[in-house]
Parts: sequence; C-alpha cells; structure tokens
Amino acid sequence: MHKLFPFLIIIFLLACSGQNVAIPTIPAPTATPISSLSLLKEIKLETQTNTAYTLVWSPDGNLLAIASGGEITILNSDLKI
Repeated sequence: MHKLFPFLIIIFLLACSGQNVAIPTIPAPTATPISSLSLLKEIKLETQTNTAYTLVWSPDGNLLAIASGGEITILNSDLKI
C-alpha cells in the first residue's frame, strides 16, 4: 500500500493540474426556413343556409381545399376526394 499511495497522488495531481482539455463540440443544427405558402386565389362563398365556405387552390393547381367551420375537405384536380 505504501508503494501505491505515492503513485495515486501523482496521478491525482496530474489529473487536477488544470490543463485545458479540448472537448469536441457538435454544432447546433440550423433551422431550415419553411418557404412561405402562396395562394393563387381564395374565394369565400355563402350558401342559402348561411353556411360559409372558403375555397383555396394549391399553387400548382392540383388540389382544392374547401373549409367550412372546423371541417376541411381536400379535393384533387378531378374534384374527387
């Protein structure tokens, strides 16, 4: 034990010597901006029952979204669900 104690003290002193140890860092991920959505045309309609609808075509013209209150229906260009 007497021979091991000085060796442990030396290792402890070397470990606590205050040397700067380089810690690898991982760069933070960058946020990818979401391209702003653009609408070609938005039409608001009201039926005879006073139900309001909002119609919005996608920019490429392949989808039509129909909104009424909390309900949204999406149709393809053939106007099928």
